[in-house]
Amino acid sequence: MIDPKQIPDEVVEAAARTLAGSAQLNLMAWNAPARAVIVAGLNAWPGWEGSWTGDGDTLRRTIILPLSQEKE
Repeated sequence: MIDPKQIPDEVVEAAARTLAGSAQLNLMAWNAPARAVIVAGLNAWPGWEGSWTGDGDTLRRTIILPLSQEKE
């Protein structure tokens, strides 16, 4: 499972801007819902895989999200 704290702030801000749309609202109010939606979507992604990489000082979570190969 993906921890909400693992979602980069830049990603949360982009999602918050999308959720807020053209509304002139405080984007900070959208950060928690945006983070929750991103985490829910990633955790529900069919076939996702995650692993930890790095050394003792730097540990990173890597996720692989398989994309469907739909025919055109």
